Amino acid sequence: MSDDGADDLTLERAVDELYGAPLPDFVTTRTRLAARAKEQGASGLAREITALRKPTVVAWLLNQVTRREPEALELVQHVGHRMRVATAAGDTEALRGLRGEREAAIIGLVAAVADVAEDDGRSLSAGAEDEVRSTVVAALASEESSDALASGALLRALSYAGFGEVELDDAVAARLDGRTPRGRAHPSTGASPGRRAPSRRSPSSYAPSRKSPGSCAPTGAGPGEGGDGDPAGDELATADGGSTTDGAEAPDGALAERIDAAERERAAAGLRLEEAQQAHDAARRRTKDLRALLASARDAEQAAHDEAAAARRALDEAEDALDEARRGD
Repeated sequence: MSDDGADDLTLERAVDELYGAPLPDFVTTRTRLAARAKEQGASGLAREITALRKPTVVAWLLNQVTRREPEALELVQHVGHRMRVATAAGDTEALRGLRGEREAAIIGLVAAVADVAEDDGRSLSAGAEDEVRSTVVAALASEESSDALASGALLRALSYAGFGEVELDDAVAARLDGRTPRGRAHPSTGASPGRRAPSRRSPSSYAPSRKSPGSCAPTGAGPGEGGDGDPAGDELATADGGSTTDGAEAPDGALAERIDAAERERAAAGLRLEEAQQAHDAARRRTKDLRALLASARDAEQAAHDEAAAARRALDEAEDALDEARRGD
């Protein structure tokens, strides 16, 4: 250990190394890191490391994507931020315009996971692909989920039902004070999206707000971006040719608020419909795969039945031949 403590193990370093290690080596890596913490005299850190849980296969693959193909993650972050801003502003036109980029972000991350799986000698099953898509959908809808995916320390896949917040209590290995782990990209860096599904706008325009978890609209946003400059409110406030006074503001403000709420609800409903369609499509693919598997199993059962019947006939013929041979003696 160096005198300045530069080589000291921290929880952040341990998490980054542990969840970047090969999945079969998880337990041995965790044991080694905990032993190293004890050698430093950090028994509390050793206990924290020992308590870190092993991720599912899909979560491990997603964690590797953040390390090996971060450009796919960057695109999800950029598109997700723009979708959340549009949703908060009730901008249905912007949401419709983002559908292509949204699908490109999902396809890009699924392809990145498939590449990582192939490099690791694995194949991405239909069920695993559905879990990846579900996680990307959650990351697009929720800033907290996007941060969880970017942490590189997921324990399980994420799921977004189309409303409310995503449950993350047992989804991430460790909370590291909201920091983006070492080596991870974040939309605020302005890094350009990667080669798989290129963005259509400069990434610098996607920088998300860092409000409380679950918040979507950036502070100080202008008209059409979920801020105080609501287009409907501005139009109503100036309908008689000038700005309203405090006394005349209440009725127009209440109407503008109702319009804004209705627009938000419509945008949210459209997003829920799209998510439901995605879930339906995934279920249909899964059903198709299961039906094919069932048909294959039935074919195998029939083949085994036919083979057993042939074996019984062969046995009967052999026994008849044996009886005939014995009578001849």
